[in-house]
Amino acid sequence: MGVTDRDEPHGAFRAGGRVLATVLPVDGGLEILYGPEPREHDRDPVEEEDTMSPEASATAEPVIKLAYLARRNPALTVEEFALRWRQHSLLAGSMPSIRPGVVQTAHCLNHYDRTLFARATLEYDGVNFLTLTSADIALSMWQSDEALELLQPDELATFSTYARHFTLTTHEHLASPGPMRHHNLIFFLKRDHRTSPADFTATLVEAQAEVAGGRRAVVNVVVDRQPGYNFDAVTELWFDSPDELRDVAGSPVFADTYLGRRAEICDEMRTVAMTTRLSHARPAISEQTAVDRPVRATATAMG
Repeated sequence: MGVTDRDEPHGAFRAGGRVLATVLPVDGGLEILYGPEPREHDRDPVEEEDTMSPEASATAEPVIKLAYLARRNPALTVEEFALRWRQHSLLAGSMPSIRPGVVQTAHCLNHYDRTLFARATLEYDGVNFLTLTSADIALSMWQSDEALELLQPDELATFSTYARHFTLTTHEHLASPGPMRHHNLIFFLKRDHRTSPADFTATLVEAQAEVAGGRRAVVNVVVDRQPGYNFDAVTELWFDSPDELRDVAGSPVFADTYLGRRAEICDEMRTVAMTTRLSHARPAISEQTAVDRPVRATATAMG
């Protein structure tokens, strides 16, 4: 099976002769246990606080975040993709050339449910956010021998193409502070050419903050993109449940005020919207989102 190998339906997951993880059957699903790494759900994610003055914020180094807009390998079912993505995350997280440069990941799977938001895409399968320690990591993480020889072949077993081909590099703007939750309404947006980049960012951050209602809301402004992914911003709005997401997305303040303001600065014909659940994260925000937790249990616990 090439440089990566895994025994089906459970067993050892290997890369380059190394055992990175063991997949074990448990009640209601599969549990992934990985080598000498710490169990991520024992760590608390770093919560951001908006404590800087406007002057300090303006001069601070931008937070670098990668955003994946992913399609699964067409040979995988939706359920198989959820498990395969976790296995891929174990491999990436084991690599010394990558893991020290990653502050936080958030792997979000498509709900495929247009009752949550009528314009939600069914074309893509997930979004991954990787917050990095520096802009240098956004370039160097793709260049190591580990990435080229181990990780990239595994990407083709997981996704429709190499991850770099659907990755956007962004600067994070925190519109409303708060922790990540279990569900995320995500928009990939294209700036209207009549709007300046500065006005686009300022208006979008303000609109995102107004609709947040105390929830975590983020505007990630794109600074580098790949062919076929011509977006200028990726937004996040986090919720505790699908019902909460549905209620907010159907409210007048969202449908009229927020989307109305956004239509003034965006080419909405090119918008990609996705309603998602948090599959796994590093550091995890709960037992269910730890990368070594049972996959099926995770889906039901957060549904």
